[in-house]
Amino acid sequence: MLRGSNLSENVGTKLNESDLIFLETELAETFSRSTAKRGDLIFTCWGTVGQIGLLGPDSRYEKYIVSNKQMKLTVDRSKVDPLFLYYNLSQPKMIFEVQSRAIGSTIPGFNLGQLKSLTVNIPTLDEQRAIAEVLGALDDKIAANTKLAATADDYVRSMFVGLTSDASETIAIGELTSNRKDLIDPSTLGPEVRYVGLEHIPRRSMWLDSFGLADSVTSTKAGFHPGDILFGKLRPYFHKVAITPFAGVCSTDILVLTPSSQDLSGFSLASVSSDYVVERVTAASEGTRMPRTSWKDLSAVHVPWPGEESAREFSVQVTALQRSVESLIQENTSLAATRDALLAQLMSGKLRVKDVEALAAEHV
Repeated sequence: MLRGSNLSENVGTKLNESDLIFLETELAETFSRSTAKRGDLIFTCWGTVGQIGLLGPDSRYEKYIVSNKQMKLTVDRSKVDPLFLYYNLSQPKMIFEVQSRAIGSTIPGFNLGQLKSLTVNIPTLDEQRAIAEVLGALDDKIAANTKLAATADDYVRSMFVGLTSDASETIAIGELTSNRKDLIDPSTLGPEVRYVGLEHIPRRSMWLDSFGLADSVTSTKAGFHPGDILFGKLRPYFHKVAITPFAGVCSTDILVLTPSSQDLSGFSLASVSSDYVVERVTAASEGTRMPRTSWKDLSAVHVPWPGEESAREFSVQVTALQRSVESLIQENTSLAATRDALLAQLMSGKLRVKDVEALAAEHV
């Protein structure tokens, strides 16, 4: 079943399949009108209006059920290429158009009639496919880089388990890291300062791949430096822990941790972001609806200690991987900016595919 969490307002995020839920086949067959297949577009009709998804050829399954807060659009392929239409409707101006038509105030809604009334510019099928191919090539490169970053994350976790599985000693997180408590008045921040909220930290990934800007900040924030580790203390079971490659400010719902020794930075990162540590602080967190952990609870958790020499050698490997992943993330930022710039120009007809193919080839 597809829900709002599987869709996005971000161009290129065609479908997030990391958090799917499933129905028994018998029950699913009773929702034949809600069955979507590859090539269909999915829209949020209640809640986060403006989200759009595409069931592409690389979708994990051939068929899905859309929830009652989503709706599907099956494309007439004799007129429109599904990937082209996805990019067309993902333009900021089209998202704005959808959101401006939303009904309701508490929970925004966008219904099937409103979707049908949208007008899009459609060139010839050949031109549509050519546009989709250019933009898709950039997104494919972004996806490949993202997969490499995920592989690096898995590798670090696997190395950490192997390194510590036979350790006879333990060490406290409070010995490996300290809690930075630099509180920042928002009035002192320039608009270009980078801001990280919980929404910017990916689940169960050590690598921070997005951020906002401080021009939207109105309340006191916590400052962080490059190499600090951000630990989401609100609902810690969401496993939002990542190292920062830049300086900035973050939500006070995030603990800012500084490795006590730069030579042990990689070991500290792997320890703090391990499943074991997250499980321990989750168990100790306070609150029912909005559980929170604290530096007191986090710092008291002990992890296996393989000895300083082994921990330093491990940190060297992690730091090398971290630098490689940061390069991939920077490249993805550049690729996404290129795609977004081309998207508007190609959809408006101001640029032709032949004019941008060489540019796209340079990036992929």
